[in-house]
Formats: sequence, structure tokens, C-alpha cells
Amino acid sequence: MLTIQTKAVYSKPAGPELMREAGIELPEAYTTLSQHQALTLKYLRDPEIDVIFNTAMTGDGKSLAAYLPVLKAENPEDSVLAMYPTKALIFDQMAQVKKYQQDFHARKSVDYMDADRLDDLMNLEWIDRRSDAIREAINAEILLTNPDIFHYIMSFKYQDFGKTAEHLVAKIIQYYKTYVFDEFHVFQVPQVVAVLNAMLFIYHQTRNQIRRKFLFLSATPHPMLCEKLRRSGMRYEIITGEYRHADEAIPGWRKILNSTTINLVKSGDGASIEDWVRKNLQQILDFYQRNPGAKGAIIVNSPMTAKRLKRYFQELAETGTSPLSVAENTGLTKDQDSFVKDLLIGTSTVDIGVDFEINLLIFESLDQGTFIQRLGRLGRHNGYYKHGTFIPFTEFIAYAMLPRYGYERFETNLNGRSELTREELLDLIKGEGPGNQKAVFIQATDFAAYTKRWGVLQTAHVLHKVKHEVKSQQQFAQELEKAYNAVFDVEMDAVIKRYYAVINADDGKAQFKELMSFRGTSPFDCGVYDATDQTVKTYNIFQILANTHCQPLSKEEFLEKLAQRDIPPSRYEYVSLYVQVNAYHDERENFTLKLRKDLSDCSKDYFHKVIVIKGFFVDVRNAWMNDINRILRKQPVVCILSRLNREEIKRKYRLPPLFNVYKVLDEEGSEYSAAFGKEALLLETILQHVKTESEFWIV
Repeated sequence: MLTIQTKAVYSKPAGPELMREAGIELPEAYTTLSQHQALTLKYLRDPEIDVIFNTAMTGDGKSLAAYLPVLKAENPEDSVLAMYPTKALIFDQMAQVKKYQQDFHARKSVDYMDADRLDDLMNLEWIDRRSDAIREAINAEILLTNPDIFHYIMSFKYQDFGKTAEHLVAKIIQYYKTYVFDEFHVFQVPQVVAVLNAMLFIYHQTRNQIRRKFLFLSATPHPMLCEKLRRSGMRYEIITGEYRHADEAIPGWRKILNSTTINLVKSGDGASIEDWVRKNLQQILDFYQRNPGAKGAIIVNSPMTAKRLKRYFQELAETGTSPLSVAENTGLTKDQDSFVKDLLIGTSTVDIGVDFEINLLIFESLDQGTFIQRLGRLGRHNGYYKHGTFIPFTEFIAYAMLPRYGYERFETNLNGRSELTREELLDLIKGEGPGNQKAVFIQATDFAAYTKRWGVLQTAHVLHKVKHEVKSQQQFAQELEKAYNAVFDVEMDAVIKRYYAVINADDGKAQFKELMSFRGTSPFDCGVYDATDQTVKTYNIFQILANTHCQPLSKEEFLEKLAQRDIPPSRYEYVSLYVQVNAYHDERENFTLKLRKDLSDCSKDYFHKVIVIKGFFVDVRNAWMNDINRILRKQPVVCILSRLNREEIKRKYRLPPLFNVYKVLDEEGSEYSAAFGKEALLLETILQHVKTESEFWIV
């Protein structure tokens, strides 16, 4: 095990001159702003700047910088549309915005808009359509949502009967002057293209009016986004924080992170984070014993792993072995009051920007982004209040489980050092430190070819809508087409022809649906009634079959579960398979994905291209398998097939660690590889020019 000690981090305050340039009076609760906050405010008010990237360190108040203009605005028309990648982060920031309102004595209307919230609004008597629900939410001066809904609005998915295609788009553009994208570094090229399309539309629609601002709160600006912005003529600024690192307080500088001990653990030989926790239980309990009132978190990659760990600690508490209260917070289950328990067990649901008070962190990481994201949860708070009494933290410790190669690169880059600043640590992880260093994690492919292969078809869809359904905007359509040509380095006339070919093809509807989705559809998601906690949710059927004792439900039985909980059926209208989970396995069951088709008869054109087919089913130990497979086989799915080995595809083409490529057996038992949904579109951009072994391996 490697151990690193980092000192406390202090953020530089804005000087008097910068505060004057920012032009803001602070309430009593704030003595000054950090330098990056004041710079953000300055650029948001600068008519010459269109896009701002604030890359300040985690815990340094980037969110406050985003809301300062509207909190202190005298103009009632100033408003913010802020977008967050997870529901947990939306609610976390809702609470934060309300606190800002109190601090700044502001009276701005605040609301949020996600799929569930829109369903709730549609229950109102005067709301009939999704577009009506969105219009109702748009009345808030500060609206928190996710980039998915923003994308769907800006690509004309929601339209009003009898009104032009851009009616709802126009309302969004008219009402909101600032667009905030938080934690945008978690997204890939498809999401960057979708947001860029929306930005270009808004920019060219409003360039002769009050200029709209786009603010990205992100660890690192996406290189492709910056390159496209340079082509677009939109002017951007990148803001970085300025920091000092010390054991003692620095007068005038604000402490944002406490000193931390980081222990790096090498995984391997089949050892998992579950194994490590069980083996090192006494070490965890000792930490709580010497730190009364301590709070911790274990952040894992899989909700199923989180469930097993929660059950393990609950059993320890029942036998008196552990005094810790434990809660789960994942995409599958969120326990009530999960952030106040002694030990929170979660997934990416809680590591993306959510602020909670802990001084012990145990996590696993397979890539650079998740390592930085998860480590950033630790050291942000000096303690917490419990029943009105402040409980201080005196020790901050992290245990980070790394893949073997990552651990060895860490060891090489450290070169015997055990004390680093947080900034030096981040540089070391990225391979940007002194000497001939390699990045700790293998850098995944960026899928750069996706933009011209698939991404611009989204662009063509927007242009088609404006040209053919908004007759009053033909001059704007010409300007927009010219901008698209320059930014994406294409001829939109040719792209639109490809767009028509896709939407008119036999498989076009399914492919187009996948293309226009923001994060991708989930072709194998099912409706789940979880009898272990009496909740209803959606989840991947493969993971349900591998990790639970489950049985199928009829649609009528599932709808009855929804009715008992006052859940609108519309939330589950896109699933066709319903199951009841009765219990969770102690260990994951292996499953085999099969296809009812002899692929040896297929021509080479059947492989390495996106297709839509039926016939997939699962071989796994389950008494209800035949009933479940009967429904699965009927499901048409967007996929890509390859004769290449699954592991070879992932390794050779440097796919992200959690990118799903499945092993598939055809009717003859021959092995192939498959990816589904948005991942199929991404993988095609790599494999489309790769010939399989039978074609002499020409790349």
C-alpha cells in the first residue's frame, strides 16, 4: 500500500480592484469572494465574452459564482437555467440555492425540472401535454434541470399543437439569459455535440440582442468543445483557481480542503473492494473508535456491490460486531436520511458534485475522472452539527482501490515521495508532473469520429426543423447553416441528405431515436418492483438476472404497483418487461447472452455497422427464465456485432472501463461481441474501417 499526505488547501481571495470590477456588494456572511468567483462574475457581465469555463478546485464555491448575477440582479428579467447530470445533484443544489437566497436577501423564484417533476405537473388540471408542463416550470427565475431535457427542448422534441416548431425553444431563449452546465466533464462526445448544437442555435438567435452567457463548471474543458468554439466565433475564457497549501491557516485565504491521508490499494488476483472491506473491517472500526462522531462513505461502481456491502454491515450491527449505522444511496436505492448515517454506501449518484460531510472515504476507481471526482468528496467540511452540537473532524483518511497497472504507475510517478499538494497529486494522476511520467490511468479513446459520422445528423435535424417548419426564420436558417458548416467542417447539404437516408431507412426510426437521445436509450431496461424495500424503479434486466432472485410481472400487475404508490404510468411507458425482485444474491451469478440467429451465414456487411435486430435472450439460473426470454427475444434493439473478441476490442481500441461490450453466442455456439444503444453508435465509429480476422485483419 502506498500512502500520500496532502496539506490543507487555501483559495486566493479576490483583491479590491477585482472586486470593484466585479461590481458586487456582499452581505455580512461574506467578507470577500475567491478570485475565481469574482472573475466569473466579471466575465458574466462582460458583453465581449460568450462562454466561461470555471475549472476551480472541488469545494471552492464554483456554484456560488454561477448564481451571483441573478442573486444580486436588479433587473427582474435576469434569470438562470442551470443543468446538473444527476437528480441527487439537482436536489443538493436546490438546497444550496435556497441558502444563497437567505444569505443575499434575494427573492427569486426557484424551481426544478426533471422527468418526475414534469409528470407531477401533468397531473394538474390545466396541463395536458409535456410542453405545457415545461412551460409551467419555465416561469421560475432560477430553474434547475438536467441537460437531457434541455437537449430535447432545443432539438424540437416537445411541440405544441397548432404552434410553430420553435415556440417552446423561443420561450426558453427569451426567458433565460445565463445557461449553466455543472460537472460537464463527466460527458462524452455525443453530449458535447448536443450541447454545442443548442449553444450555436441560441448564440445566433440572440447575437444582436442581449447576449446569452454559457457557464461551464467543470474540472477540465472538453478539448473538442474548445476547438469547436474557436471555429464558431464565440469568445470564451478559462478561469482557474489559485491556491496555497499549508498546515496552518493563511490570513485572508479561505480553507477549502483539509489535510488528508490517502492510501492507495492495489487490486488484483480477483480481489474486489468488497473483499478489501471484509479483510480490513477492524481497521475501519478502529477509525471510528479513535474518531468519535466520525462519518464515512464507501463509493463503488455497481449498485449491486453497494447492496451487498450494506447488507454486510447491517448483519454486523445485528450481531453486535459493528456499532455503525449504514445507508445506501445509488441509482437503484436511496435510503431515507442516507447522509446522516455513520456510513454511506453509494455509487456515482453521490460522487458527482454532491456535498456531504465525511472524514473517512473508501472508493474504487478505474479511470482518472472517477478518481478525482470521488477523492473530491473528502476534506470539504471541518465537521457537522448533530442536535445543535458541532461534531468536529480531526482526521481525514481515504483508501483508494486501483487496478494493478494504475497502482504501479502511481508508484513510479511518486518516485519515493509521500507528501504532495492536491495540485501536484492531480498533475501526477494526469502524467503532467516533473520528469518522464505516464498518466496513472490508461487514456480512453475520445471517439472523435462520432461527430462527423453521427453527431452532425442531430445538427441536420435542427436545421431541417427550422427550414421546413419555421417559415419566418429562413434568413436565420441560412446563417445557422453557415455556422454549422464552419464549426463541424462539413457541407450541411450533404449531411441533410444522409439525415433523410437514415430517417427513411427500414431501421431508421430506431436508429434515429437512439441518435437523438442525450445519453442513450436503455433497450434492456425493465420495470422493477423491489419487494425488499417496496419501491418501484427501472434497471437493466441483465444486472437484475445476475444479481437477484426475481420473477416476471404482467403489465397489469406492475401498473397496480404504480397505482398503489401514486406513480404516473408515463414514467414507465418505454419499458416492455416487468419483474419483481424478491431477494439479492450474496454473489453475482454469471450469465450468457445469446442470439437466436446463425451469424456464420451473414455477410461481412452485417458486422461493424449499426443495425436493428431481434432475438437476444439470456442463459442464467432462474426458474422464470423462459417467461422472461419470451419477452426479451421480441425486443428490437440498436446494436453492432463483431467477430472480434470482446476483451480484444476493449483493450485494442482503449474503450472506457465501463463501456459495455458483451460476449454473445449465436445459435451454433460461436462467439461474437456486441454493443447496444448509444454505445453501438460510438463503437461503429471505431470499427467501421476494421475488417475481421476472416478478412485478413486490415485496419
